[in-house]
Amino acid sequence: MQSRNLNFGCGKRFAEEWVNIDFDSDSRTVQRVNLLTGFPFPDSSFDAVYSSHVLEHFDQPAASFLLTE
Repeated sequence: MQSRNLNFGCGKRFAEEWVNIDFDSDSRTVQRVNLLTGFPFPDSSFDAVYSSHVLEHFDQPAASFLLTE
């Protein structure tokens, strides 16, 4: 069974074998998602979640929301 992985706030750094989401992207590999409204996936949909250089762009309540999500 192949693992399913999420990369949120990926910007221009994404892996095609992962599910990649961000506010905006020109790539067909990245789904446009308003991260502040929650992720459009049921709980426990992924085996791993990755994010790099994203949380510092949000205030503390929004960053906490993203980590909880």
